Amino acid sequence: NSSYYNRNVYLSRLDLRKRLIIPSPYFLNRGFSAEILHKYDVGECLTKGKFLYNRAICPVYDIKGTYQGSTGRIINDELISSTCSKWLIDSDLARNKKNALYNINFAAPHIARMKEVVIIESAGNCWRLVESGFENCVALLGSEIFDPQLEQIIRLGPNKLRLVFDKDEAGK
Repeated sequence: NSSYYNRNVYLSRLDLRKRLIIPSPYFLNRGFSAEILHKYDVGECLTKGKFLYNRAICPVYDIKGTYQGSTGRIINDELISSTCSKWLIDSDLARNKKNALYNINFAAPHIARMKEVVIIESAGNCWRLVESGFENCVALLGSEIFDPQLEQIIRLGPNKLRLVFDKDEAGK
């Protein structure tokens, strides 16, 4: 099983936090606050043999706060190659990708109250927006949006959808 976690057993947020070094030193060094990394359970997997070993792990939760899977960024850029991607997603999140919206568990009440959602690409973009007071944001974990993701957002009743993508090829 290529999953970092065993989906045959319910993994609570507390259990997940015990498996990671939180906050992630990698993201602390990139200027993110320990507070924001703790809020989102962003840590590092230093357990050899795990699928997301030597990666900064970003757990993804559904609107109810149930763990859906993780994405992980390599913590040593020198290892990035054609056989070692900068970002990986575990098999749990890969199965749920079309439904996954990063930060939906925290953003839902803000979206419903403000009647507006900011849709972005990445967890890092999300953290920066939340640090700046914009708590009505969700990340696609990529630049493609799927119908099930839009349906989740629409159920929250926003009148405005703002799409904010990176200025790279994927975001165009």
